[in-house]
Amino acid sequence: GRKTAKLPRVELTPPDRVIGRRTEACIQSGVFFSAVDAVDGIVRRILEEWQRDDVYVVATGGYATTVGPHAQTVDHIEPFLTLFGLALAGRAIRG
Repeated sequence: GRKTAKLPRVELTPPDRVIGRRTEACIQSGVFFSAVDAVDGIVRRILEEWQRDDVYVVATGGYATTVGPHAQTVDHIEPFLTLFGLALAGRAIRG
């Protein structure tokens, strides 16, 4: 809405502290830890649904190196996994 137009944009980067001293720091903390907790939450729900212990969680994609190290449920970080898969598929197609 209109009233939020003056709030600052923030980057998805780890904050220095959870409780900020300024509006921007508080927003950054909320956005960042919401992303981290969303990853942990969805992984925990999947693990409950699958009822397995042998799951290995790989964070991949644009924010994998930012969020992954702070998520408790991530076992490995591979930001370019999709590109590796495309390269393998390309090699397989070419023979």
